[in-house]
Amino acid sequence: MKKSLVICLVIALGLSIASSASAGKENWPKALAFGTGSVGGSAYPACMAYAYVVTKYLGVPATCETSGGSINNTKLVHMKKLLMGHTAQGASWNGFHGKTWAKGKKYNNIRAAYAIYPQLWHGWTLSKYNITKLSDLNGKVVSGGPRGGTSDAYTQWILKELGIKPKRYVYAGFGDTVGMLRDGHIHAAFASTAVPMPAANEVTSTLNGVILGFDDKEQQKKAADAFPYLPGYTLPAGVYKGQDKPVLVNADWVVISVNKEVDEDFVYNVVKVVMEHNKELVAGHKALKNAVPENSKYIMLPLHKGAYRYFKEKGIEVPKAAMPID
Repeated sequence: MKKSLVICLVIALGLSIASSASAGKENWPKALAFGTGSVGGSAYPACMAYAYVVTKYLGVPATCETSGGSINNTKLVHMKKLLMGHTAQGASWNGFHGKTWAKGKKYNNIRAAYAIYPQLWHGWTLSKYNITKLSDLNGKVVSGGPRGGTSDAYTQWILKELGIKPKRYVYAGFGDTVGMLRDGHIHAAFASTAVPMPAANEVTSTLNGVILGFDDKEQQKKAADAFPYLPGYTLPAGVYKGQDKPVLVNADWVVISVNKEVDEDFVYNVVKVVMEHNKELVAGHKALKNAVPENSKYIMLPLHKGAYRYFKEKGIEVPKAAMPID
């Protein structure tokens, strides 16, 4: 009789623990697919790192889908065809507000979950051209990469905002800018990208190249005020050969976007495990050293309420633009 009672108590306790462990998870997805970019880009390997952490610590199978990049991920997350997506904030911000590529349509079902790393807008030139500041680009030939790309758009928008008028823009692949600079076909090139940028690295390493950024903090602030999704940032000294001083730039932060209807507790836990296992993230992709709670200060989209709950618990202040709206 006693033995039967003990067995019953053990079974009841086990059921109680199981029930407690699953409490609140009934609205969690059974699996999670993150939208990324192409396999050869930086988004996919970064996703593999945080998908691994989510799977390991939450027990929810997380995978990475090559879904077409930031603009497409913004659309897919908005429509809930993806629950979460890797998005450059410039793309998602403009989608949320119906600007630039969105052409008036607001993709406003997206919310921010967490920031992972910055893509820095900066330029490179050769010392023989005597270009040491942005204002020296007046009347010069400039490339911002392929036509219609993010780097091309940012380069033209920023220089126009600052009143700088190049002679013309050349639409070239970034790798091609090395030879074009050497041969005098262009005078400077720019990109919004993770650093070190391979083309800029080659120019500074082999052609006595010079890295370009904003002339001063006033110029940097003017650009950031015009484009709030591109906050000011400092490129540390030593990223490139011969770059012995910090350079003022701006940052297009890559932010994980999430559909606003995804369960609050689930998003809270995703953000928690990603933010609290940074060493494992960095082992998968070095740029993820920036995936820390403090960098939520760069988020310019409304946070999902689950993400906001995590940052609030940690005492992290977020910008006014990142305050939840749901």
